[in-house]
Parts: sequence; C-alpha cells; structure tokens
Amino acid sequence: MAKTSLKAENNIEISEAKYLKPLLSNLKRSGFKLVAIEQAKNSIPYFKFKPKQNQKIVLIVGNEKTGLKKTDLEVCNQILEIPKLGQEKESLNVAIALAIVLSQIVFN
Repeated sequence: MAKTSLKAENNIEISEAKYLKPLLSNLKRSGFKLVAIEQAKNSIPYFKFKPKQNQKIVLIVGNEKTGLKKTDLEVCNQILEIPKLGQEKESLNVAIALAIVLSQIVFN
C-alpha cells in the first residue's frame, strides 16, 4: 500500500492483522462501525451507504484473490459492494474498490 499510495497512507490510520476477527471485535466494542467492501449475499451498493456525521468508520478490504472470510464478514455492521455491468469479471482490484468507496464516503 505504501508503495502505490505515494505517502497518502500518512493521512489515514491503517492497521494490518494476521487474524482479523479479534481486531474487528475490539474495534466494534470501541464504538467503530465496521464496513466491509466485499461481494456478499447481504451487501448493498456502496452509494447507498449513508454514514452518520462524525461516525467512526473502519473500512475493511480483503485479500486480492480470496476476499474476506465469512466469519470476518459476520462481525461487520455493513457490507458494501460495487455493482458492475457485464459478466467478464466479478470484481475490481482491491485498491481500486477501496478508493471508489472511500471517495464516496468522504465527498458525499
């Protein structure tokens, strides 16, 4: 992430964890709203997500190839996805997906 963000990562808090579920549970207990970016049965289009003003949000993205585990998604408050047209490919690059959702949240 640091390599491709050209120092932009210095403007946001980033965490990495080998085991995600304990970290997510701790953040949730601390008052954060956990928002995953993933294709799932109960996901909603990212542009329909309307966070409350000053709401503490954690955006969670998964592995480029395997995404997020079902057990990690179960801890999340909301799951967002980016609708796509056509059948060529089901998903976007994880960095692109994060940028799209983050821009929507920040500027709307």
